[in-house]
Amino acid sequence: QMANLVCAIDPLCQLFVAKIADNHYGYSAERAAEAVRWAIKKKVDIISMSFTTTEKNKEFEEAVEAAMDDGIIIVCSHHDEGALSTKDVYPACFGISHKSTMFRMASCNMYGKLMHDWDESTTDESSQKKYQYDLCVNSQNIAVGAIPFLAKSTE
Repeated sequence: QMANLVCAIDPLCQLFVAKIADNHYGYSAERAAEAVRWAIKKKVDIISMSFTTTEKNKEFEEAVEAAMDDGIIIVCSHHDEGALSTKDVYPACFGISHKSTMFRMASCNMYGKLMHDWDESTTDESSQKKYQYDLCVNSQNIAVGAIPFLAKSTE
C-alpha cells in the first residue's frame, strides 16, 4: 500500500524493497540493521520504516546513524499507543544526536487529531524525547488504487 502511495506521488521513482520479516519468526532489529546497510549500499535517498521494535539494538542504531551520516532521509513510525506506551520504540527513540534527517510519524485521523494521547505538556526532557514526533499522518480509510506500471527487478 505504501509503495502505491509513493508511486502515485512520483511515478518515476525507483523503489528498493528489503524484506525484514518471514512467516515464522517475524522481524528483528538485526534484520532491520541488515536492510538499512543494504539500502546505504544501494545509495537510496529515503528509507521508510513503517514498523517499530521495542528491542534496542546497537547494530540497528549504528546502521540508522550511518544512513543519516550519508544524508539519507529516515521516515519511521512512532508508538501506536502514543503516551500510553511504557516502552521506547525504535528507530524513533534512538538517541541519535543529529535527527535532522529523521522524521518520526504519529498516527492521526482525517482531521489531524492524534489517534492516541500524546503528553506534549511534560517538562521531563527524556519523556519529551520519548513521545516526540515530527509529523502526523492520516491512518484511517486511505484509498489506494493499483499502480499498473510497477515492475519488479531481482537486482
